[in-house]
Amino acid sequence: LLAGRVYASLQQRAEAGDAKGLYGEVGRVHREVKFLVLTRVEETADGRFAPMLESWRERETKPVKRRIGEVLERLRCASPSSSPR
Repeated sequence: LLAGRVYASLQQRAEAGDAKGLYGEVGRVHREVKFLVLTRVEETADGRFAPMLESWRERETKPVKRRIGEVLERLRCASPSSSPR
């Protein structure tokens, strides 16, 4: 339930392009919930999440930073601009 709420908030922020105060919202959330949110973001393959994830990663713990990096890499590989023509 909490992962769904955090994801919905992250999605709204991504659509608005607003990363300000993001860590204040997700910083106190349990690590497993963060991993669930990141898995959901990864499944969407939506590049709009990249700026949000970059902002979030700056203040996270090493395991979460690593996972955010993995998700960012997958988002970059999934973006149309990274595909060879």
